Amino acid sequence: MRGSGKFVLTGTTIAVALMVSIVGCDNETRYDNSCPRINHVGEAYWDGQTLHLGLWVQDLEADPVDLMVTDDAGAEVDGVQGHGTVGLSSAMEYPGLPHVLSISAESLGGSASLTFVPVDFDGCEGGAADLQVPAP
Repeated sequence: MRGSGKFVLTGTTIAVALMVSIVGCDNETRYDNSCPRINHVGEAYWDGQTLHLGLWVQDLEADPVDLMVTDDAGAEVDGVQGHGTVGLSSAMEYPGLPHVLSISAESLGGSASLTFVPVDFDGCEGGAADLQVPAP
């Protein structure tokens, strides 16, 4: 009855009240960090004794990204020039931001392949990207 001052509980009212108490406003939304990724490794070419290549770095938080560069034996490659391997800028949008790397033949030590692993400042490692080193 309208205006009677009585409140009647129905099954629907109880179900809605229960859902509000479970879901409530006190629940916290939690976002996890996404790991960075290398979306593309461009064609590599030699200029004298230096290998040049480009790669695109994406991170959904646009965090700075470091690169671990290893040779076919799993050893770290030192002396990566160009944009380098520390604090590379990234973009949230695909394909990411382009970076140019230059590596001397001496630093490669005759390796036939290179592996690039992006790591954000939280230590989250993205998937590896591989490159077959072309003959000089």
